[in-house]
Amino acid sequence: MTKYRFLTAVSIATAAIAAAAVAYATSEGSPDALVRPGGAQDELPANAGFLGQLDAGSARRVASFRLAGGRERAVYLAKTRDGRQLCLFDTDLATGDQGGGCNDAGALFGEHSIVISLGYDGGPSRETIRDVRIVGLATPSVGSVAVELSNGDERTVRLTRDLGFAWVMPQADIKRGLEPVAVIARTPSGQFLERQQTGF
Repeated sequence: MTKYRFLTAVSIATAAIAAAAVAYATSEGSPDALVRPGGAQDELPANAGFLGQLDAGSARRVASFRLAGGRERAVYLAKTRDGRQLCLFDTDLATGDQGGGCNDAGALFGEHSIVISLGYDGGPSRETIRDVRIVGLATPSVGSVAVELSNGDERTVRLTRDLGFAWVMPQADIKRGLEPVAVIARTPSGQFLERQQTGF
């Protein structure tokens, strides 16, 4: 079983996505990833789970990563077909499985500096959970992102040129009983911007 939680969004109506409503700020500019020209790497897989609801031409791959077993996944940003919502999806490039959520196209970030989505396979018991991952997108004000673990340690996460990011929790940390409790955003100079709880 694969579970997802999109933490600053109102999702497309589907049981596959867990969503939380947030207060939206006034209209914001489109993320830079949507403004740049698209390329072959931005094409959604033909079997992508929500392909029928998305404007495939608007899709941009903002991050790529691998799970422990070698499965390749990517993080896509795309508009819905009606252009009213902007979605961020963690996508399995082989199976097309997708998880994430959507916000109003004019306020993807709302009052936040990052949007994040938590996903994992297995469960419901913690002993069977695997492939815990957090993906997201940052605003231009963000210079660095880190995942905070339940023991207080932080794991720095690389930002891509599109300000996307993806982090996979080592299985050894899961077995030690550690949990990813929050994602922290800081400015390029290291000043604190925001701490978002993951809800793990």
